[in-house]
Amino acid sequence: MNDITSPPKFWHRFFRWFCHPDLLPGVEGDLMELYNERLGKSGRSKANRRFIIDVLLLFRPGIIRPMEGSYHLNSYGMFRNYLKVGLRNILKYKAFSLINVFGLAVAMSVCMLVILMLADQRSYDQFHSKKDRIYRILTDSDKFRQAYATSPYSLADVLRAEYPSVETSTRLMPGVGGDVIYKEKLLEMRGYFAQPEFFEVFDFELQKGNKLSALSSPN
Repeated sequence: MNDITSPPKFWHRFFRWFCHPDLLPGVEGDLMELYNERLGKSGRSKANRRFIIDVLLLFRPGIIRPMEGSYHLNSYGMFRNYLKVGLRNILKYKAFSLINVFGLAVAMSVCMLVILMLADQRSYDQFHSKKDRIYRILTDSDKFRQAYATSPYSLADVLRAEYPSVETSTRLMPGVGGDVIYKEKLLEMRGYFAQPEFFEVFDFELQKGNKLSALSSPN
């Protein structure tokens, strides 16, 4: 059989690869007979298209060769049976099925929400180059239920001066705020007072100005 009268080689090899050995001679003979008939009636291009369609239609359980030698597990039939039994039980026990499906949907939604919240929390400020060496000081007291991110004003200077393990320190104080007019719009502004060492610890970018001198003096 030459290339002019033969079907597409790739699809022919694909058919021989997936077809069950016991069925291959008969099915392949029928395929080739149909192909030759179409080749004489409709031409090579249409015959090739129909051959490809026939190969794809034959790619189904019952014709596909066993995956492990002669041992054949009809997983498709098993899955279809499980699906049929499941649908029958759902239709028979509607209330019970509704409770189960609704509970599963709620549980999955809560799990996804928790995962998204944890991922969001862990994604903050990951761009800082020194993130593995940055620590925040908390104040823990018996008067409070939990520790708060506050500390005495002079603690940053004391840590930097008296503890060699502290490379540098910086503090933030809330206090900048108020209403501002920007592009003829009244906006609310919030900010913090910071030390010049702030940009030695954090890698925040400035829209304008120089990091080395931006916090060196008031205003």
